[in-house]
Amino acid sequence: MSIPTDHELVLAARDGDEAAFGVIYDRYLDRVLGLCLTVVRDRRDAEAALHDTFLTRWQRLGQLRGPHRLRPWLFAIAWHRAMRLGRRAA
Repeated sequence: MSIPTDHELVLAARDGDEAAFGVIYDRYLDRVLGLCLTVVRDRRDAEAALHDTFLTRWQRLGQLRGPHRLRPWLFAIAWHRAMRLGRRAA
């Protein structure tokens, strides 16, 4: 069994396959959390940004123009969410 690409996972998730989005979450969880921690330097705020990122992405997956651009799309949203939380905490 081959490992699905981000492109394949996005297409499946768009068709309602929640398990595909679960794979996306598992694949990017640590990296997105690491980015959020780097930005806000607070575990609780980083986890809030992470949660918000994935919840928003699940709801708006249909807006992703190129399924192959999943990774930069996730990271851009996570960075913006973390920056917003970081400004509130300051």
